[in-house]
Amino acid sequence: MRRGISTIILIAISLLIVSVSFPTGRGVQLSKLKISFPDGVEQTRFNLPVVVAGRWQCINITLNETVDKLTVSLYKGETPPPANVRNETSYYSWRYEAPGSWTALHNYGADSYLNKSLCNQQGKVYCFCVGVSQDAIPTGEEWINWTLQITSRGEEVFSQKIVIEKPETGIEPKTGTLVFQVEPFTIANLSSSFGIHNIGNTPVKIKQVSYNKLIDRIATSNQGAILPVDGASTHNVTIVTKKWPPGRIIIE
Repeated sequence: MRRGISTIILIAISLLIVSVSFPTGRGVQLSKLKISFPDGVEQTRFNLPVVVAGRWQCINITLNETVDKLTVSLYKGETPPPANVRNETSYYSWRYEAPGSWTALHNYGADSYLNKSLCNQQGKVYCFCVGVSQDAIPTGEEWINWTLQITSRGEEVFSQKIVIEKPETGIEPKTGTLVFQVEPFTIANLSSSFGIHNIGNTPVKIKQVSYNKLIDRIATSNQGAILPVDGASTHNVTIVTKKWPPGRIIIE
């Protein structure tokens, strides 16, 4: 009888040792998820996070504890496609591995849609700067539902639906026609301003403001400004007049 009791105790201790030596990682949980452009602007559609195809996006993941391996996958639909049919239209996956290693688990070229220079890890926060091809959007469509999945050592930490959108740029004027008045045959510096609003789903850069006439006499400020999504900018305009006779000049 004593021999049987000793055997049971030894087996119980062995199982306990195995459990401690090989943690399952089930304690890893998502504390916060933020998907944005590198400038920090987030977008949603149908209350779901948006990833704009063809643009760098930062997937910021905050966990309840630090991990040495973390994988982010994006795929079309609700389940990952079979490995033999994965391509730029259906599946992407990237991995962080301590200390400071960021790699793509797919191989589609173009550095596999991973911007390592903007990836970083600080404590429990992991930032994947990634992108997806515009081919992920079916022809004729403006958006499509995909799934974001986060795993650590083979265990799913979190997954949810997201929306992949086609990139769209759009500028809306915030000011009407500028009207300048000057006395005939008088040289003067005339000033006014106009505003513009980014109504697209991707940041835009105001490279140049051009006019169809009097180019050498018009100066416009704030050229080179970068407008985030839903951002606005103001541009001051100065015109140096000549000794013009009475009349009207229309500049576009």
